[in-house]
Amino acid sequence: MKRICLILMLSSISYIAWAQTPTNTKENKQKNIDQEITSLEKIVITKRGYYIDPVYYPLSVPASEESTTSVVSAEEITAAHKQTIIETIENVPSVILEKQGRKYPTRIKIRGERNVNVLINGATPGQDYKILGALPSTLIEEIDVIRDSSYLAYGSPNTSSSGGTPGYGGVVNVKLKRPEKENGTEVKLEYGNFNTQDESVTTAGKLMDISYLLNIEHTASNGPKNENANRASTGITTLLNRQYGDYDSRINLLAHFDDGYFGFQKSLSFTTRRYDIWEYDPSMDAMVNLDILHAWNDRSSTNLTLYHDYQQARLIQNQSTRQTNPTYPAMAGANDIQNRDISSGVNIRQTFSMPTLNTLRFGAQYNNWNCPTGKLFYEGTPRKEQDFGAYAHDELRLLEDKLILDGGLRWDLKYVGRGINYTETGGTTGTYSNKWLDPNINSAIGVTIWPFKKHGFSARYSNSSQANAIYADQSQNLLASQKENRYDLSYIGKWSKEIIFTLTGFQRDISNRPYSVSGQNYYQATNVKRYGAEMEIKGTLLDGLSYFFNYSQIYSRDKTNQKKDSAIPPYVANIGLDYQRNGWEFNTTVKRVSGYEDNSLVIGSTYVDIGDYWQGDINGGYTFESKAITHKIYAGVRNVGNARYQTVPGYEDYGLTFYGGDKIKF
Repeated sequence: MKRICLILMLSSISYIAWAQTPTNTKENKQKNIDQEITSLEKIVITKRGYYIDPVYYPLSVPASEESTTSVVSAEEITAAHKQTIIETIENVPSVILEKQGRKYPTRIKIRGERNVNVLINGATPGQDYKILGALPSTLIEEIDVIRDSSYLAYGSPNTSSSGGTPGYGGVVNVKLKRPEKENGTEVKLEYGNFNTQDESVTTAGKLMDISYLLNIEHTASNGPKNENANRASTGITTLLNRQYGDYDSRINLLAHFDDGYFGFQKSLSFTTRRYDIWEYDPSMDAMVNLDILHAWNDRSSTNLTLYHDYQQARLIQNQSTRQTNPTYPAMAGANDIQNRDISSGVNIRQTFSMPTLNTLRFGAQYNNWNCPTGKLFYEGTPRKEQDFGAYAHDELRLLEDKLILDGGLRWDLKYVGRGINYTETGGTTGTYSNKWLDPNINSAIGVTIWPFKKHGFSARYSNSSQANAIYADQSQNLLASQKENRYDLSYIGKWSKEIIFTLTGFQRDISNRPYSVSGQNYYQATNVKRYGAEMEIKGTLLDGLSYFFNYSQIYSRDKTNQKKDSAIPPYVANIGLDYQRNGWEFNTTVKRVSGYEDNSLVIGSTYVDIGDYWQGDINGGYTFESKAITHKIYAGVRNVGNARYQTVPGYEDYGLTFYGGDKIKF
């Protein structure tokens, strides 16, 4: 109740201040106050510094969440020469990319949670974010990785957890390049071992009052020998932008289509999928995203996002565990399965801002997910769900931006047309159809203080609850509602351009978390306590030389039986150097993940040791201009130590890979 009163109080102050205070001029927002500013978004200047103007970017994070948000810039992505979007966040604190040869080759885990909410230009890209492996990294302007997911404007937690688990394990918000900021044509030719190739053409310009960016890319690889890791894909991406009105309103359109095939990497002999030789052929993804931001004036805007994502693939089981004799290859087409996954929806966000004092944001979302063929590995169980959500958030800036308060509420409701499996009272099992689940309620409050010019502190508390349980225990009683409390406390030290230091402590208390009892047709509820710390230090040492180092420690315990959760790596560390001067560039990163255990897909559900690896990447290049044409010649090595580590039991990393290429821009 106290949190609700605080939010209402902040909202009231917001309305009064918005009505009485003069507007901030466009010239002031565009002023470049120092070299620190790199954002393409409009900014609001304060006496302490600046922040991104939420009127023109409604998804900007509140001040109390900036310390747990990592921003991966286009410059960093270019220097590291990552091929796809999902690879670009590999060195962010508390992030692990789990690689497996199944329906999605790579899964994102943040702070030990796989339940990550992914957005592309403000819209969800389907249930399993498969498109992140298809969109080229050259199209990225910026990626926000939000490790504390308590800011509630991004969308419903339900869309990332069909089981209804409240909250989510972080947000990955991908912002693609702005066509109006790009020009010229770039041709890329890149080749590497395993007969890997990546060819693309990107062109940008303006036709009348419409800015455009068009990318055509073809990628292919045979993968390591005898691992069934071959793949190929051709994709076309179009970005269009039209600006209008007196206050820089805009219309953005994203259209993407890719088509190809990929093999599911073979697993090792101790897994339940050791005999499978599967592939998607063909595999297709089409996405359309229309984003309209209408600025009524420079203090208020309405943002409307419409999206539709259609995925289709044919699963070919050349050899399968499902066969009576797993060593006998199936006849062509005998076990082919068509898969379709369709997501569509709409987001509307309203922002009122009184610059340097208050911002009020509220909105609603609707998402429709239809999987008529059943998700992969669950064929024959169609899924159809609809999510409805609404949120309100207010942020108040006081004492010349030295004290910032914020708070928010979110309400979500899921309608299950078909498909959520349940175990209910009486031990009966089945599939929910035509059922409304009880709502999820999420709330959060935060505070940021800057008592000194270079030293700040922030704290956040959030709560989420799921009112509807769908699991029963051994005594055939429905499990109690699951709830979660989250805490984050951070120190931010902007000591100098050489040293920017952030330290965050976090804790998650989860009550009544359901888990299945192995070999039994019932569930148990347990209480989980998870806590840890994240440290990051970065800066510029010399002209053209920058660095970063981050370290994350996490501990999770089942409070019911006092058992440690060994499936979460105790620590993850990343270090990197980047040097760019006179056309030369050099980039190197090293990732260290401690050992942990997992029993996913393991015969007998036995836990096996995985993780415990070092991975080092080295990249370099030289850029020069000749006859008005810019050339960039580059090369690199990934996993220089040739470590065949596992992040999912039975699926090894490909080991050392190398590449080289040339980019020509004119």
